Amino acid sequence: ALRYLIAEANYGGRITDDWDRRLCNVYVAQFFCEEALSMPNYPMSDLPDYYIPEDGDLKSYKDYIRSLPMTDAPAAFGQHPNADIQSAIQDTDELLATIVSLQPRVVTEGGASNEDKVLALAADLERQVPEVFDVEEVHARMAGRSDPEPLKTVLFQEVDRYNRLLKVIIRGLDNLQKGIKGLVVITPELENVFDSTLVGNVPTAWSFCYPSL
Repeated sequence: ALRYLIAEANYGGRITDDWDRRLCNVYVAQFFCEEALSMPNYPMSDLPDYYIPEDGDLKSYKDYIRSLPMTDAPAAFGQHPNADIQSAIQDTDELLATIVSLQPRVVTEGGASNEDKVLALAADLERQVPEVFDVEEVHARMAGRSDPEPLKTVLFQEVDRYNRLLKVIIRGLDNLQKGIKGLVVITPELENVFDSTLVGNVPTAWSFCYPSL
């Protein structure tokens, strides 16, 4: 009853992601079990610091809480040490994004406006973007090579993926320049490209192909 109440109703009912709900059920099943009641100092993780203390007065519980590490290691939650690295990366990204968003965007007298800066950057990027690969030519060149077939398959997939990315970038830069000049309507996607270009970030619309971007 307690497992269902916590994992599916009171807390789990607020979880929308299926994988997060599954993880919540795993945690609840691990902590709410017969061993937690029958085993002295039942371990809550592989680390020796985390366990269910024995019955005592209020002071004993406070002393146990004070003895816990100030920073919880990923193993305390049953996660791999790499989870700490990913968490630090996300915290750093959020911190830098906040700092960038707080930068003033006013134009000093005699200085270039944000539109002028982005327009120049977009034109420069457009000149640097390589041309789309000729898929037929790539297939023809690889046909006579003795490379393993799996490597060729991966190459063809990467060429297709890269071509899609190049087309989106070229179209986005062209529409961005037209939008700044007032020739086309600025859509939310173009606004994101504008803001990202202004602060030196990769626009969200360009990260669909390679999540690492």
